[in-house]
Amino acid sequence: MAGYGVPRATPTALLFSFVSVALGAANLGPVKEEWTSQYWPSGLPGPAGGVSVLQTSRFALAMDTRTLAVPHFGVSPSIGTYEDSAKPDDSRWRSLPSAELSLGLRVGERVYRAVGAPQWDGVMGPRLVESGRWFQRADILGVRFADDTGAILGGEFRLETTAWPDRLGFALHARPPLEDFAEGERAFGRIGGGFGLTGTNHVDLGTSPALDSPAFTLELWVYPPAQDEVLGRAMAWLACRGANETTPGNIGLTYHGNMVDARLTLGPSAGDRHTLPAPSSMRLEAEAWNHVALAYDGLDLRLHVNGKLAASRRLDKPCAKGQGGLMVGRRGDGHGPRFRGLVDEVRFHSRALSTDEIAASHRDPAKGVGQAELSRGFAQDGLAQSKRRRLEWPSVSIDFGFKPKDSTGWSSSTMAKVDGAGWHRAHLVVEPGREVAASSLPEVVAWDKDAKRDLPVTHDSANGWHRIDLDSVRGQGGRNDVLERTRLRLRNPTGAPVTARLLFAKTAAGLRHAAPQAITGVTAVLRGPDGTPTGIPVQLSKNWHNRPAGGELAGLWFHGLVAVPLAAGAEVELELAMAYAHWGTLPAVSHSQLSLVGWGSNQRWDQAAFGAWGESFCFEPDQAQGRCMVLDVRPLMVTSKDGTRWSWTHNVGGADWLRMFDPAGGRVAPTGMRAAYLSQGPSFTHVVYSGRLGEGITHRADVHLARSSDISKASYRVRMQVDRRTEFSRLALFQVGADSYNHSRDRKLAVGDASGLVRESVATPGGDFDRGAPLEMVGATPWAALHGAVRPKGTPEKGAWADRGFVIREWKARLGGQECRPWLVERGSRLGDAASSIDVVPPPSVRVLEPGDFVDFLVEHVVLPQSAADYYGPDEALRAALESQAGWRLVHREAVRGVRQVEVFRGRLTATFPAIVVEAEREVAELVLSGGTGHLAVRFMGLKTQPSDLLLTLDGQPLDPAVNSRDLWQVDRMSDGRHMLTVNLPASDQPRRLLLMPVKGSGR
Repeated sequence: MAGYGVPRATPTALLFSFVSVALGAANLGPVKEEWTSQYWPSGLPGPAGGVSVLQTSRFALAMDTRTLAVPHFGVSPSIGTYEDSAKPDDSRWRSLPSAELSLGLRVGERVYRAVGAPQWDGVMGPRLVESGRWFQRADILGVRFADDTGAILGGEFRLETTAWPDRLGFALHARPPLEDFAEGERAFGRIGGGFGLTGTNHVDLGTSPALDSPAFTLELWVYPPAQDEVLGRAMAWLACRGANETTPGNIGLTYHGNMVDARLTLGPSAGDRHTLPAPSSMRLEAEAWNHVALAYDGLDLRLHVNGKLAASRRLDKPCAKGQGGLMVGRRGDGHGPRFRGLVDEVRFHSRALSTDEIAASHRDPAKGVGQAELSRGFAQDGLAQSKRRRLEWPSVSIDFGFKPKDSTGWSSSTMAKVDGAGWHRAHLVVEPGREVAASSLPEVVAWDKDAKRDLPVTHDSANGWHRIDLDSVRGQGGRNDVLERTRLRLRNPTGAPVTARLLFAKTAAGLRHAAPQAITGVTAVLRGPDGTPTGIPVQLSKNWHNRPAGGELAGLWFHGLVAVPLAAGAEVELELAMAYAHWGTLPAVSHSQLSLVGWGSNQRWDQAAFGAWGESFCFEPDQAQGRCMVLDVRPLMVTSKDGTRWSWTHNVGGADWLRMFDPAGGRVAPTGMRAAYLSQGPSFTHVVYSGRLGEGITHRADVHLARSSDISKASYRVRMQVDRRTEFSRLALFQVGADSYNHSRDRKLAVGDASGLVRESVATPGGDFDRGAPLEMVGATPWAALHGAVRPKGTPEKGAWADRGFVIREWKARLGGQECRPWLVERGSRLGDAASSIDVVPPPSVRVLEPGDFVDFLVEHVVLPQSAADYYGPDEALRAALESQAGWRLVHREAVRGVRQVEVFRGRLTATFPAIVVEAEREVAELVLSGGTGHLAVRFMGLKTQPSDLLLTLDGQPLDPAVNSRDLWQVDRMSDGRHMLTVNLPASDQPRRLLLMPVKGSGR
């Protein structure tokens, strides 16, 4: 078996050896639609386990993430196109036979076998690392190994699965555990010995009149362990005076997920309870000593982390006298999770230390600052130690075995070489349908086009890719206009077709662009030498989460993945173009999977963005956290949360579709949720989410963003098909905000249609019921507005807030056996002070769905600035509307002015929303269009002519090459081998003629 991640020599001599390489279909080889997908057929894994299915265009693997059993594996019957992979059909993989995966570890003379893994809990168990069209990567954290006596091997174990369309990989990562810390005063400390808190013990510092001082400081040193399963998902008290936070006079520090909060209860009312969290940028470092201090002077509450002011809040009220002593490691009344880790040098001062004094105490913990009335330094003659040591194993070997039923199977054995982090690694590669894995590899050369220097290229045998290191690429342009260009030379030296599997990688070192560049909106396009897009999609996967429980896969990284087919003997030159904010003169749009490794939950989270200024719309198909489809939603080009421009704006999410409850009122959660990334930008996005509701309903939603610079707007085409009689107590076909996620406090709710306002009401927080009777929307283009919104309590005052709403562009439905119109109703929220949502619901008489019932609707989810002063974007029509209109009128404007008028003279019009889509006729399309708001996406489909041989004119003139040149077109390959071309044009009330045709002399 090949070694893990063995570098392959980069053939630098090839760099200038084939200068005049042509890009063509012959060199690229026949294009066959290949894809991968991964999902939970029965929903998120629970206590009984959970089968995860990995399916590709060639094979399928079903694996139980608790037992590591493989109930199904093999070459699967063809499903068809990548889009077909989103159909909720499990029959193909369920018909496959079982297989056996065996994992063995020999440590010294003892042999251990994998016996299972923990339940998914948001920290341990199965995690989705990266996912998209080309490549799937998942792992299981906490795999358990036992010998034949049942003795468990201590250590950290991670089993990883990877898949390309034709390649399956397993990798085991194992390392010895850290030495456990001793209990109580036998533990090492920051200064001398410390105190080991095991989750069952605590320190009682006793009582003192100083605890009732009107001004005080509590400081301590804390050493949090990495990957603590309890503290990864629950709050524990580091220190607590009083029974709990409801007790007047309570003083405390709490810890959760390496975050720390200061707590102070000034009096008996709920309004006297204050929690002051440290920002995420000031997390405590795991496996290290951290200094934490809380100070109150009767006016301001301050929290300091490692000598720096982390947060402060003006309270200006004396603190009530409390009861009891000061406990360390638990809540005062003993309830709830306890802290597990080390503490040292606990001190309580009867005055508020200044920021400078706290910084001095952090710099010199042995000296401290002044005399503390209560203190505990533990064993001064004990051992001071900065880090826990990692244990060592004697010689280690790893045995892999994978045997499909009634097949030869694959196996390997290796002496696992330890790396600098103490990991022992080994992997096994399976190519279903082949007895022996292919050994031929293409040659890959890459260089920075603008800096004219080579880039490092290495081959990773475990993941099956050539890794192209882009960290040194800086690109051209500034601020929002940075464009990075990487040239590639691919050569197939063999006499048979091969696939070049490429990873374009950036780490934190390569993502430090000057503001406002960010990873949030990065897009990548694979182009020819002349800049024309090839239409070969680049999978976008990324991460920016750093919590220690994420381990080695956490952190800031971008992965662009692509599989390029190469004909026998082919030599191909390509270019990767990466933009961060603008694509041309407009914000790019992107929609891709965002890894949550380093955040928690660790399941699928998709992030869509306009530009690179934060997440515009977020989607969670499996609903692991917010229990709805649409979570964070942010306005575009309004003042950011920090009071600046070109950065993250406030969150005014969420939304949901097909939210159903059974007759007893229980939520029917979606299962088998698949995702297919058909277009990931930069001009137009198309991502499909599909799955099941209960036993009788299948559903699909097509999500789109189109490049624009006016408002955040996402389009959802939602389809539901009923195959079995289904009773329900409540069904929200669509809603803004969601029952379980509502991050705005809307003061007014309005509904209407193209003619104007139909009904407006004042939003009333609270409850969990419909407010009033549903209203049937009989007019054209129904819409709803949630406006006059204010920020929730505790939200920072900086930055603009936003209003939200939706417009129903298209509607067809048969519910209860009858065709029907949409009905709208206000729904009271149960989320604290959250205001209501507006729900699209069936007719009030319908409580049973019959076979043959369906819904098929297109809704635009809009997020609107509240004033012209908030909006700094370039759209003057929007600015004028913001100056003259307010509230629901802006949603009505979007409903009415957003209508597009399209007349087609050559070709066939197939859609006007969310994009204007025209099927070309003999490579020609001609249309006249007007209307709309912002910018319009226009898609030409069914093209055989290469994009480099096409000409696009507007009113008889070639489109401005600086804005709409071919290198800024979006090209997507269709399943039949043809392609589609997408451009973005500014909306206009004046009719404009758009003509697409082959360039004269192209031979078409």
